[in-house]
Amino acid sequence: MNFIFRFSTFLTFLVLTGVVLVCPSAIFSQTTRPTASQVTIEKKLIDGKKYILLGDWEKAEALFRAILEEDVQNSAACYELSRTLAATGDYSNAISYIHKAIRIEPDNEWYLLMEADIREKSGDLFATMEMYDRLMALRPEKAHYYEMQISLCKKTGDEERLLKVLDQYENNRGLTESITRTRFETLDGLGRTDDAMAALHKLTVVYPANTDYKFLAASYARKTGQEEKAKQYYKDVLAIDPQNSRAKLAMANSEKQEGDVVGYLKSISPVMSNPGIDPDIKIKELIPYVVDFSKTRDTVLGNALVGLTGQLINAHPKEAKVFAIHGDVLSILGRRQPAIEAYTQSTVLNGSVYTVWEQLLAMLVDQRSYDELIRQSDLAISNFPNQAYLYYTSGVGLYKKERYREAIEVLNEALMMTGRNAGQKIAVLNIMGLAYDEAGDLEKSSSAFESALAIDPKSPETLAHYSLMLSRRISQSEKALSMTEKALAQGNLTPMVHEILAEVLYNQKKYKEAYTSIQEVLKADPYGNAYNLAGDILIKLGNTEEAVVMWQKALDAGCTDPMLKGKISDPKAQ
Repeated sequence: MNFIFRFSTFLTFLVLTGVVLVCPSAIFSQTTRPTASQVTIEKKLIDGKKYILLGDWEKAEALFRAILEEDVQNSAACYELSRTLAATGDYSNAISYIHKAIRIEPDNEWYLLMEADIREKSGDLFATMEMYDRLMALRPEKAHYYEMQISLCKKTGDEERLLKVLDQYENNRGLTESITRTRFETLDGLGRTDDAMAALHKLTVVYPANTDYKFLAASYARKTGQEEKAKQYYKDVLAIDPQNSRAKLAMANSEKQEGDVVGYLKSISPVMSNPGIDPDIKIKELIPYVVDFSKTRDTVLGNALVGLTGQLINAHPKEAKVFAIHGDVLSILGRRQPAIEAYTQSTVLNGSVYTVWEQLLAMLVDQRSYDELIRQSDLAISNFPNQAYLYYTSGVGLYKKERYREAIEVLNEALMMTGRNAGQKIAVLNIMGLAYDEAGDLEKSSSAFESALAIDPKSPETLAHYSLMLSRRISQSEKALSMTEKALAQGNLTPMVHEILAEVLYNQKKYKEAYTSIQEVLKADPYGNAYNLAGDILIKLGNTEEAVVMWQKALDAGCTDPMLKGKISDPKAQ
């Protein structure tokens, strides 16, 4: 009966604590009846644990202290009292009692864990690491202890200690990717590149069929200037997988002569035209060169990239992303219409990439293809109904097609979506100002421009658009001329701003200044309306012959001014 009582009591205690604090074998081996004192202590332990579960720390602490008054060597009571004190934030006394428990049972795993936990919570990471050293020595088969020690070494920056822990971990657990990666990152951080390389190489030896490890080693070899080693790893990959596209591209890159970028791009043409190679890998290889091209504007490089991206399209005609990168290259080259066609096909294949829509619409604005701009903006809005820029481009198209009320309506929607984007807000307000002016609402037009200037008083776009509105209404507007001068004084203006200012100056009869501005447009972005305006300015300057040349260019470029043919046939009547 006594044995049954002790065993059932122990099971109750085990269920309540979730932790074995006394050795079960010791209970079963006892043949003597427990003393009244032992029974009392055991009951207090169980009651104390109940109070812990209820969160009544004060009563729990009182019971555990009472046990220790009766039995100072009771390690379980020391442990539970330590836990209770730690839970209330009294780490100093919690450490004192867990020390007592460990002195009684120095190899008790739970006690050592408790001290580690308290040390970590109190912020003493180095003392915590000492406890995990003991735990690793006690239970070398437990991976968790090594992982905790590795984490602590990283937090404290103790890299040499970390390397020793990794050695112990590897000796007990064998080589793993996690261990090797941590070793590699540590050695690389210490500047020990040879040792870091050796760590990665070991991984490729232990797992010879894993090409990912070979790529990892090759990448680091190349990064550290060990090109021959990198090439060997790529060759090893190709020995396993002769059609591996990443390795083929890497090998081609290894073979290129330094500085001969175009030669290298030509050398990978067979890879780009191969439909069996993943297009993502090809695009990833080309992106750095496209970025360089966007900075240098080197037409030789650009033409090489156009050829390669064209091959990508032939190899992967149903991949939206290959049309997108082809469009990027064409747009940088200034080949607007082919770029528009590429971007359009990309959106047809996959309409869920916002940046492609943005590029397409920007190109349509630059190309002045306003009917298509309206159509594509509406398609983009159906995919992204909360993007202000899409409503803005729709508004631009509607304004340019003289659908002013529709433009105002859609631009008001855009304005609500701009939020804190000051640039977008200004752009929307500028076109709204022009649309209100054309719709005959001067007050709202002026209000839109004033709102834009309140955001940025120096915005050349706003100054140009506002002055244009005034110049159309007032033949001698001091305010229009003043804003024009402010815009011109800033320098580095876009062709669009120069064209607007040329029209303002023409309206204000400042023909020489107007001609200077329209020249900037003709040098950078000549088109029909710009030629037409240039002719109008030149005739006012008395240069009839050049004016006719400009008007003819305007006609050839598709300018739709109904008076254009009359200007050419009878320039003196102008």
